Amino acid sequence: MNNHTFEKFIFFLRQLAGVLFKDLFRYLSAINKDSDEWLMISNRNDRLISSPNIKGIQCDWRYTSMLHAPQIMPFLGKRLMQRAILDYPILLCEERKKTKHFPPDASIIIGHKGKERLPNLLLTLSSIAAQDDVSLECIVVEQSYHKEIESLLPPWVRYEYIKTIDNDVPYNRSLSFNIGSKVASGKLLILHDNDLLIPKGYVKAHYNLMNEGYDIINLKRYIFYLNQHHTAKIIKTGFLDLSIPPAWIMQNATGGGSITVRRSSYFAIGGFDEEFVGWGGEDDEFWERAKTLKIWPFAYLPLIHLWHKEQEGKLPGTRNVTRTRYLNLMNLPIEQRIKDLKERHYAS
Repeated sequence: MNNHTFEKFIFFLRQLAGVLFKDLFRYLSAINKDSDEWLMISNRNDRLISSPNIKGIQCDWRYTSMLHAPQIMPFLGKRLMQRAILDYPILLCEERKKTKHFPPDASIIIGHKGKERLPNLLLTLSSIAAQDDVSLECIVVEQSYHKEIESLLPPWVRYEYIKTIDNDVPYNRSLSFNIGSKVASGKLLILHDNDLLIPKGYVKAHYNLMNEGYDIINLKRYIFYLNQHHTAKIIKTGFLDLSIPPAWIMQNATGGGSITVRRSSYFAIGGFDEEFVGWGGEDDEFWERAKTLKIWPFAYLPLIHLWHKEQEGKLPGTRNVTRTRYLNLMNLPIEQRIKDLKERHYAS
């Protein structure tokens, strides 16, 4: 064993000792209680704010973070995931009847590009098909040179197409959401990624809070990231196997992954900025503007993130132009950014 390997081993032992003495009991105690105390599981120095009236937790820091203890003792992540999905089940259904209720309670908008992530998209749609006690439409917005997935989508899904000049054009998540929001019929928009499974009461919970007067709603407490093998197994069997620990667990995903907004409020703050082409930054920038509205930030719902290859712009060593744009925009007042976006004629 060389010095570097030995140092890494000692470092791991120190981390393991910390988890054993400071995290193991509090994790298992919260998970095993007949209450929502598991929602309070976080890293040791995290500051959480409880909802003043109903369930939900707000993370009192700016960016996303990963739960540390499950990285050292993976079975803690498995136990937390099992408990979360027990309380808020994720079901996978192949079919859903088209809503006869018009306008629907909510419109779920998903952007997509290429066939590589099609299995992830179809699983995501299966979890949407299982939503209960709510009327909804689901709009998939494809960006490609030729239509690739239209005929492969379930019949209850609405399809929109954005033709690109060629297949090498980077994906523009903002454009997909702006196009989808313009054609959406629901008063509530759920701007959703094509790799996230949601619990069956996800849409209804957001709809109820919109009816209480909230413009922006974030109910994502934990996102459980699955590894490649785990994801492939679910795609093959159509069964959500919870016996495999998640690769990691994210908390405080405010504007990313899945964000819910009143449709009128979406346009009132200018929608998404379409100059974010490629990966990163657009969700953080949108969330900054969204905070000018009435927000419900107290999260309690779990989501499952399906594995996929890293986006090209997210790989180490690549130039992240979108992140640079975000940092530059932070120098402008939010009111100015909203005004600029509303004056542009994007997604026309």
